[in-house]
Amino acid sequence: MDSTETGNKPLNQLGVKNLLSTITVGLAMGVIAVITSVSFGALVFNEELSQYLPVGIGLFLFSSIIVGAIISILSAYPGMIAGPQHTTAVILNLAASGIVITLIDKTSEETILFTVVSTIIFNSVITGIIFFSVGWLRLGELIRFIPYPVVAGFMAGTGWLLIEGAFHTTVHSHLDFWHLYQLLEPEKLLEWLPGCILGIILFLVLHRTHNLLVVPTIVLGVTVVFYVFLQIKGVSLEQASEHGWLIGSFTQEKLWQPISLSALTKANWPVIFQQVPTLASIWIIDLIGLLFGVSTIELAVKRDISLDQELKTAGIASFASGLGGGMSGYSLPSDTALIYKLGSANRLVGLVAAGFGFIILLWGLQLLTLCPALIVGGVLLLLGIDLLMDWVYLTWFKLPKTDYAIILLILFVIIAFGFIEGVVIGIIAAVILFAINYSQVNVTKHILSGATYQSHVQRLPSEERFLREQGDEIFILELQGLIFFGTAHKLLNQIRQRVQDVTLIPLSFLILDFRLVSGLDTSAVLSFIKLKQMSMNHGFSVILTHLAAKDREQLRQGGYFKTEQALYEIFPDLDRGLEWCENQILQRYNLTLPQYASLEQQLTDLFNESDVTTQLMSYLEPVDLKQGELLFKQGDSPDGLYFLESGQVTVILELSNQKTKRLRTFNSGTILGEIGLYANAARSASVIADQSSRLYHLSDEAFKRIENDNPRLAASFHKFIVNLLAERLKVRENELRKLLK
Repeated sequence: MDSTETGNKPLNQLGVKNLLSTITVGLAMGVIAVITSVSFGALVFNEELSQYLPVGIGLFLFSSIIVGAIISILSAYPGMIAGPQHTTAVILNLAASGIVITLIDKTSEETILFTVVSTIIFNSVITGIIFFSVGWLRLGELIRFIPYPVVAGFMAGTGWLLIEGAFHTTVHSHLDFWHLYQLLEPEKLLEWLPGCILGIILFLVLHRTHNLLVVPTIVLGVTVVFYVFLQIKGVSLEQASEHGWLIGSFTQEKLWQPISLSALTKANWPVIFQQVPTLASIWIIDLIGLLFGVSTIELAVKRDISLDQELKTAGIASFASGLGGGMSGYSLPSDTALIYKLGSANRLVGLVAAGFGFIILLWGLQLLTLCPALIVGGVLLLLGIDLLMDWVYLTWFKLPKTDYAIILLILFVIIAFGFIEGVVIGIIAAVILFAINYSQVNVTKHILSGATYQSHVQRLPSEERFLREQGDEIFILELQGLIFFGTAHKLLNQIRQRVQDVTLIPLSFLILDFRLVSGLDTSAVLSFIKLKQMSMNHGFSVILTHLAAKDREQLRQGGYFKTEQALYEIFPDLDRGLEWCENQILQRYNLTLPQYASLEQQLTDLFNESDVTTQLMSYLEPVDLKQGELLFKQGDSPDGLYFLESGQVTVILELSNQKTKRLRTFNSGTILGEIGLYANAARSASVIADQSSRLYHLSDEAFKRIENDNPRLAASFHKFIVNLLAERLKVRENELRKLLK
């Protein structure tokens, strides 16, 4: 059957055959949910709380019903199966144990029970609020920044605690490496070995087949064998219960009843608040688990699922479950993927499973008293082994050995010292991993110099040649990403190497472009203070371009701009900063044009033929522009080219967002508009005068007259334009080659 056949159909369009298949799958999921709820209840409500085991089972079963039903209805994916998570149960077990240890000799058993139940409620409500808030604010993607090895370490630690819980529910003592030999005693062996064998069998079978009926069938078969064994040995139910072979005989009439306000007031809330660090690990791990779960389901069902919507849905479900005393919960990837493969991916499956759980919740109390304890231990062992297989064994083949070592470190800390200690080590490891990994990212996107990269100012060929010769005086670094202590130190070393490089012209200008920088860490400001000191000691100027207001303020607060003698300049973009540096070099060597040079003098220098210059001048018409006046506008028809005798004009590109971008600036002795003359194309940009300027216009008509009346002048002019374009192309090619390195 195609897995999408029923998954995309409304419930009222399902055929009888598909409807029966869906109900069967839903009932099977309901049986698994009941078995899991019993196991989780036995895990949390053990030892001093064991007499309240029915309450624990009822709360977990209630959670399974509420979470499963709400997420089935509201999820973006119609076949989503959801319920309480084993990680949550494990950590709640730690919290419950901490509460019992704190209150055992100080208050009544009833107060301890109400405190544990209130802790579960508090955790579910807070988890629900966190889920919904993260989804509503669309912050789900931020969870992806938690390093994978840290997540794997948490999950591996959870697997170990589930295995420890499996032994604890069967032998009623903690798993201790120094006393493992005691488990080999005949009486102890009989308590834990059957459950261990069941857990291993379940694990092996489930890894060979994905049949939904495997777990219910094996559990039913083991139960039958168990009672046949009791019959053969002549052991009564009372005797079996006394030996701990059954989960217990219950005196309560109901598995679950609404939690009253008076019950909450009887809880010891100061002790509950002491457990917040433990509960906080649930909030973190549940967020991570939901992210990984949704990603896994997306791959399995071959469709995108909104993480933010699933967060809000899980938040509503967890909050509702908490109001009734239940656990938080969210999607179950393996179960959801399985019903997709079975072709039953629709909302009815989750609702049927919830309905079956509801029936057990109301009338199944006495039935659960007959459940063998080895089933609880076997299921917990299965879950623990499965987690260790996924996050310890399989990750060995997927991750670098340094990342794998972090998993083992967190697992070791959880085993030796506790889960909270493991979480702390995990957070520390996450910070260290971030620092190490991000420091490997090169904060410098491009390394350029004035020899290979010039500003968009069109100058005389002699000036441009000189700037290329002296270009190594300008060192350009285009920065990227977050600059913090690790990357800032690498940047400082990179600049220091350039300053100390005796094979190059001494550095005069350092340009740092911040266009691609996402932010500055406070620690990075210290490196910029050292850079300021370096610039003062070696006599080079620091030019900061594209510096965001927040980064500028951070540098100011750090004291970067305090010293008046410091050599620094700030420009809005790289091009203008580079233009300033070039102008400083030209002025230092007195290579700028004199205050006035006639166009005829400039053309004589360009053509090296005075008679050609004289002839060309007769075809030109003077054009005077005031500051801010347009020479031509973007989209205008071409009308020839222009020689700039004096002043300065800028080519402006008008963008679609009503902003403009400077493409090039032309100084005295340059030519513009030659493309329009030769290609007869509309003006691709506007030209505006930056100051009072005089240009000479060679119109299309005049150009045609030159070609018709003076072939020698036309040939000289064509040769000049070809050389001009070739020179410009060569410069741009060198810039591109440098950028691509």
